[in-house]
Amino acid sequence: MPNKKYAADVIVVGGGLAGVISAIIAARNGYKVILIEKGSCLGGIATASMLGEINGAYLNGEIVVSSIGEEIINNLAKREAALFEDNIPMTSNPAIQVDRVRYNSEYLKIVLDEMVAKENIQLFFCSNIKTIENSNNNIQITLTNLYEDLIIDGRVLIDSTGNSECIYMLREKTVSTCKDKKQAVTEIFKMGGVNIVEFNKLKTDEIQDIILKGTTSSILPSNIMSMLRVPGTNDIVINCTRCENIDHESIEDISMALIELRQQINRIIPFIKENVRGCKNAYLSGIASSIGVRDRRRIDGMYELTGDDLIACKTFKDSVAVGVYPVDLHVRTNKNSSVEFIKIGGNGIYKIPYRSMLTKTLDNVIANGKCIAADDVAFGAFRALGSIMNIATAAGAAASLAIKNNSSVKNVDIQELQGMLRKLGVKEI
Repeated sequence: MPNKKYAADVIVVGGGLAGVISAIIAARNGYKVILIEKGSCLGGIATASMLGEINGAYLNGEIVVSSIGEEIINNLAKREAALFEDNIPMTSNPAIQVDRVRYNSEYLKIVLDEMVAKENIQLFFCSNIKTIENSNNNIQITLTNLYEDLIIDGRVLIDSTGNSECIYMLREKTVSTCKDKKQAVTEIFKMGGVNIVEFNKLKTDEIQDIILKGTTSSILPSNIMSMLRVPGTNDIVINCTRCENIDHESIEDISMALIELRQQINRIIPFIKENVRGCKNAYLSGIASSIGVRDRRRIDGMYELTGDDLIACKTFKDSVAVGVYPVDLHVRTNKNSSVEFIKIGGNGIYKIPYRSMLTKTLDNVIANGKCIAADDVAFGAFRALGSIMNIATAAGAAASLAIKNNSSVKNVDIQELQGMLRKLGVKEI
């Protein structure tokens, strides 16, 4: 079978929220976009991992994501599939409170499909990158499955894989946290048949008592038990499983973790039915098809964003995105603590510079979302979906300007880019 050939102005690899938003921004600026996703749905961790909540989209009730992030939330709300809740205590540390958007991850799959289709973005699912080459400022990707290859040419590549996969394949230097410092992985599950009226009566102190009982009896693997209602249903999504010292890039480690996490779910369900309000007659209704990986491989970029930068709300001349979610590190520091939180100083809004999205040598590649250059502490904050939405908005806008002005992504006029981002609703840059 002969290879099929496609061409685009912008190639976006990775169909998580970051990739979708970047693709839509570029398409709305009039450019032909191809979006590649190796899974079977858009949304990434927000859908396949059944995350169920968007953190960092609001601060004290005020929205801080770009207009396209707000558009996604509003599209969910129109389907009664999203619910805003402010100042929700973290179960691992009730002193830390954040605004959250609870959502139905199944409806998010549909919303993202519709938004991408509306912009006439060429979308390829269920495929892997066989090769990727960058020659004479032209990106060429060979996309494959068992039966066919597709050849895709593009001018600008946005690596939205969450793990710098394209940049790694292009032989650019990337950075991976050492195994013993990687954040714990998890597998989220869902329970149906919940009496939501009773469940909503749960108080913070009561949840803490349940967690203590669960950890003391060795049923819960850590002092985390996030339980959230799925809007428009009688389901709750539960995030409390945990495997530590897992290298998410290791076939052996991930295989072992998936088996262990599902065994944890099997032990935890009877505990929830017995101890959580409204769950006496509940049942397991779903297990995430994708493991929840908190750590990711990042680029060795033109500027490494640090935790000190974020905590101090450092300003940058090339600031293109903001975030508000605190530093949230799922690395066990002692036998009693599973998570370390660090609050953001100043007004609580930190900045992300454009240089952190750029590699040192590639002139037509932009790192998106979790791929950007940062240390472990900074990553522990901006990995939340709210800040990822803003980074993605900047990536899509920067790619558009590079094509418009026939320039390298490194030579994009920062003031022009910032002006464009302000029109897209990005605040405080």
